Amino acid sequence: MALTSFDGNFSFKQEELARMGGFHEPSQMTAAQWEEFQNSPFMKSMRKAEELCYEKTVIRDQERAKRDTEFDPKDSDWTAAKAFQYDKGANYYRMLGVDDLASCQQIKEAYKKLSLIYHPDKTAGMTQKEKEEHNYIFIELKNAYKTLADQATRRQYDQERDRDFAVLEVNGWKPKVKRGFDATEVLKKLQEEQKNPGKTIDVPMTCRMEKFFWGGHKSHKRERKLKDFVGFTVEEKTFRIDVPKGAPNPCILEFKHQGDHQEDTRPDTIRFVMTAKPHEAMDRDGDDLVVRRQVALRPDTHSLPYMSGQVESIRGSRLVFWGRNPFFKVTGSGGGNLVARVHGQGFGAEGCLRFNVKLGASADTQDKIVVRLKQLNTGAEMAMRLPKTATIGQVQEKARTLLGFLGSQNVKIMRAAAGGHQPYPEDH
Repeated sequence: MALTSFDGNFSFKQEELARMGGFHEPSQMTAAQWEEFQNSPFMKSMRKAEELCYEKTVIRDQERAKRDTEFDPKDSDWTAAKAFQYDKGANYYRMLGVDDLASCQQIKEAYKKLSLIYHPDKTAGMTQKEKEEHNYIFIELKNAYKTLADQATRRQYDQERDRDFAVLEVNGWKPKVKRGFDATEVLKKLQEEQKNPGKTIDVPMTCRMEKFFWGGHKSHKRERKLKDFVGFTVEEKTFRIDVPKGAPNPCILEFKHQGDHQEDTRPDTIRFVMTAKPHEAMDRDGDDLVVRRQVALRPDTHSLPYMSGQVESIRGSRLVFWGRNPFFKVTGSGGGNLVARVHGQGFGAEGCLRFNVKLGASADTQDKIVVRLKQLNTGAEMAMRLPKTATIGQVQEKARTLLGFLGSQNVKIMRAAAGGHQPYPEDH
């Protein structure tokens, strides 16, 4: 190895002298002018840069030989034809996600992994823009591999880059740098995905039933371990837990790989298990919202063709219902129960608001009768429950109340008779 380094040094010096001058006298300068030019600050700085470049090359070769047993530098590498006309401003190592001293085998493996991702055959189902981006990256990967897989081309590429950085250190002249694809994060992600899955940590939480009904979010702070280049650190992370509208109970929400980092596995997964707190007036049955309290109807609902009422819904809102009365003209005056469902008022599109409607008989039901009245001009009917001993005056007063008449408006009660209608006596 020492003999190879010696020969390489000699070849490097020959190239330097040929480029910088020293063996050839100028054809248009006098000897004094040539000597003055060689001693100028510019030439001194350039020679210093060449010496620094030489040092960088020697160190690079020595370090590569330690890591790559197949590395065999030769003097002919400097004059060999390039396998690819590379761009020295491009960082081909970064494109493949490897360091400057990577072995030939590491370069091949990195190129193979990235080709499986960015090969044109892998772009099915992508947009045209995504296909063009993958094609551009694949071409850059091929160029990087052509440059770094060939030993002679790679050494020439490294030397030209070392010379540019040496000039930067000596003279402060920045080399032209081409922005290109960086595979470091891609390969890091692939490496993480090859690890075994981490643990799944269940975190029980509760929230109001309203959040399941309307949707909303809840914040939760939790400490977690993070792995970096130094080791493990601890940070406090705030999780925003979004509960969708009409979510099931319990609602399970996962944050994959956002828990503690581990040494040999992927980061843990945090799984929040959200359950609803008990509600003071409502219960949940699947997707249905169930009102716990019964809705009481008027005792005379039997006599009304339509019934109406209101029931409380979630979070203090109230729902007014109105419809045909199933108790209308039902024989008997006892109580009854009706289970009502209002579609679209539960959890999600299929959920219902469910409540019980109670028709109760009054304590003195047996002492009352249903009186039906019919308006002579319109034919509209009205029914009311009154004591059996009610007078015509009481019937008039009840009718006036139900119709919303003022005190000055009179209601005349008549009965059917042969040939027409006759008024009831006032004292009847």
